[in-house]
Amino acid sequence: MKNCIIICIILLTSLLVGCDSAKTDENLSFEDKEEERGISPYCSMVLDYYYAPGQHAYLAKFPDFVSGDSCTQSILLGGWGGFVVLAFDHDVLNNDGNDVIIYCGSSVQPEPGVVYMMQDENKNGLADETWYEIKGSEYDCSKKNYQLTYYAPKTIDGNVLWRDNEGHSGELTNSTMWWWNNDDDSITFRGTLLPEAYYNSGDADGEYWKVKSDLFDKALETVKAVKHHFDYFEVQEAAQKINELVDITNKYVTDNAPWTLAKDGQMDKCGEVLTTT
Repeated sequence: MKNCIIICIILLTSLLVGCDSAKTDENLSFEDKEEERGISPYCSMVLDYYYAPGQHAYLAKFPDFVSGDSCTQSILLGGWGGFVVLAFDHDVLNNDGNDVIIYCGSSVQPEPGVVYMMQDENKNGLADETWYEIKGSEYDCSKKNYQLTYYAPKTIDGNVLWRDNEGHSGELTNSTMWWWNNDDDSITFRGTLLPEAYYNSGDADGEYWKVKSDLFDKALETVKAVKHHFDYFEVQEAAQKINELVDITNKYVTDNAPWTLAKDGQMDKCGEVLTTT
């Protein structure tokens, strides 16, 4: 069996996969580049798939596409931990530019994921060797070796309880459809936990989740920059990055004036500003 590359993607709600690995005309699409090599640019096989509890459980099924069809089909992965393991039937070369492309479902909301790669060195076609996590934009801010267990609901419209390895627990509120799509009483996932992309701006009457602001992105960027500077003992540069974040945060608070919002009775907006900072 030819030496191939195996890829695992977890946490995404929907995705399509292809590779871009030929040093050819920069104006060519990655599909054209791969065709010049005489191979399909798409993954050729689904080795494993598991849908974590989520709102599209009734649509989740083992992907049955073959090489070339993946450009027209999407995969639903559900909540945290859902994954798909895909294989290419050829080597994915490490060249300049993009070597692997993952198309996410179109959405105005963030749907982050974690990608792992493996080389089939023993050429048995199985995902039984060492996984390597691709360093994404939130790599330095994520939690490694995170573990979460979901528990099957007792009724078709029951909530899905969960507990993690840090002592936290909760439930996925479900009142409209079946979120559990297997026969197990519980299922445990392990992997990398990315920073939260949403915050709850609701009240006692219900939850209301919103995407975190640009200030949150700036904070993550600052954390990574400060870590980098400390790694190289660049204390002055690290302090500068921290001061820049403080200045931006102060401006955000001043511009939004939560004290004025509270005085005017705009408590939802006031809470949003205070939660963001």
